[in-house]
Amino acid sequence: MSDAALKTTRDRALDVVRGYTDHDAVAVRDALASNNAGGWTEVYADFAVAEASRAWARGDRSALRGLSVRDLPGAVHITAVFVVVLGLALWGRTGLLDVLKE
Repeated sequence: MSDAALKTTRDRALDVVRGYTDHDAVAVRDALASNNAGGWTEVYADFAVAEASRAWARGDRSALRGLSVRDLPGAVHITAVFVVVLGLALWGRTGLLDVLKE
């Protein structure tokens, strides 16, 4: 049995984010292809956390407010921003970035 068969939806979502942050299009494509329909919300949530963190790290406040809360992806994005802000309060910038790298 391969490791891919043992991965959870969360693992595959994190693979998407890791591939994206590493600029590895093949890893992103493979992680997306291995995900089922129920995992797309989790992929989007993890992607939103990564994007919100990257926007914060580069000082782009407008990107943190980029999506409307009128739709599910927008609501997930806003939640992700909240999680990032909470993470910053708990661990600081370096600590949060270390957590995201794990």
